[in-house]
Amino acid sequence: MNTRFKFILLFFFFLNNTFLLFSKSKPLSEEDVEALKYGVWLVDHGKTDSSIIVLENLAYKYPKNYVNNYEYCYSIYTKGDYASVIKNLKRIEKSPEKDERFYQLKGNAYDYMGLKKKSIMTYQEGINKFPNSGFLYMEKGTVFMSQENYERALQCFEEGINVAPMYATNYYKAAHIYLNSSEPIWGFLYGEMLKLLEPNSSRGESICKDIISTLNNCIKYENDTSLKVSLTQKHTIYLSKNPTEEQLLNLIPFKMYYELSTTKSITQRSPSYYKNNRLSFNDICQLRKEICESLYDIPTYTNGLFKFQKEIIDAGYWELYNLFLFGSSFPTEYNEYMNDENNQNKITLFNTWFNSIANFPNPDEPVSRYKYMRK
Repeated sequence: MNTRFKFILLFFFFLNNTFLLFSKSKPLSEEDVEALKYGVWLVDHGKTDSSIIVLENLAYKYPKNYVNNYEYCYSIYTKGDYASVIKNLKRIEKSPEKDERFYQLKGNAYDYMGLKKKSIMTYQEGINKFPNSGFLYMEKGTVFMSQENYERALQCFEEGINVAPMYATNYYKAAHIYLNSSEPIWGFLYGEMLKLLEPNSSRGESICKDIISTLNNCIKYENDTSLKVSLTQKHTIYLSKNPTEEQLLNLIPFKMYYELSTTKSITQRSPSYYKNNRLSFNDICQLRKEICESLYDIPTYTNGLFKFQKEIIDAGYWELYNLFLFGSSFPTEYNEYMNDENNQNKITLFNTWFNSIANFPNPDEPVSRYKYMRK
């Protein structure tokens, strides 16, 4: 939980200047504006004691100024004095400038104090006021996760994905839970979304490694004539006599169709192939390509990720894209491809093409289990 606030610091200067320009409370003098910036800088650079002195003076000089008091409370938070955070936040409790960060800071302080119910209530109060706040859903879900209430945690993370599809942390946390559950399919989807939103992050690389490991664990060699593929829980389907293809598509849940597509691809090889082998990089590429092509143009099953994958396949960059996702799981294949002079032009073209894509991830078409809830 000590990493939850790091991303906020990246936006402090922008947010603070905005508040200072449009604040309804007493405006700061030019000298105090600089003092506020300096206080935030001190917090950002780990000089907590010094920052508290600077920001406390400003908070008492401008007792109704939202930004000053918030930053002062945040500096106390980094010091670990959570009871003082709750106490001092009361000064700006009724401020018209109160934003999502207020509820995040207050809820986190309660959480660290061990007051889980108050923490959850605080996040929910913030969600009621800011219903599209992905990070408040994340914070609420993280408390449930710490209590090992994974069902409630997933509900929060997936609601966060639905309302704020560009906020990456909800994908990360949901993928982590699903990849360690009996429903890893959703972990595959959410994990890939995380990697697309955070292409250079360590957690994006880590979750992609987990995807490969989980997929391998879901394919079990039983004997030379049979395999077991288990990507989802059992599901009973009730069929009428001689159902049409459309009726079947409306009856078969997405996760089952995904598992069937996976099984169809895998069984193109003899079961004995899997006796002593894990899926190779080429296996992964072929499997994922066949799953995509079986799902992307069926409205019942498709989503923005499959459409994006199909665009990559049609552009001729599928192998490179999968190296981008899973290169750390296949270092030999990755290094051989990247160091081959014959591939350099294609790598350059792929990077240019990939970086020019402006319509994905598409916030209007979130990749979420909620799309398939009716199934």
